[in-house]
Amino acid sequence: MKPENVIYPLKNIKDVKVIYTDEADNFSIASVLWNDKKRIAIRWNGSGNNLGYPQSRGKATWFILPQKVALAFAISIGNAEMEQVIKASTATPLT
Repeated sequence: MKPENVIYPLKNIKDVKVIYTDEADNFSIASVLWNDKKRIAIRWNGSGNNLGYPQSRGKATWFILPQKVALAFAISIGNAEMEQVIKASTATPLT
């Protein structure tokens, strides 16, 4: 499933912006509004008719990452743009 088409759970998630996709592992990271707060979400995309993971009640969903975990990932792959998106998603300084 294309990550930009994943919009569930509707009551919690808005404004999905995919910021990283690893085509080899079929894995994506997105900047989202989760309950009106900027957060980082991840998912395995699946292929063809496969919804990927996570999913709930037959709908593809996102998994919200703790911000420090998201930041550690961005730093580990050397993605400065993603690092800035994550740092901007919190009022609490992340180091």
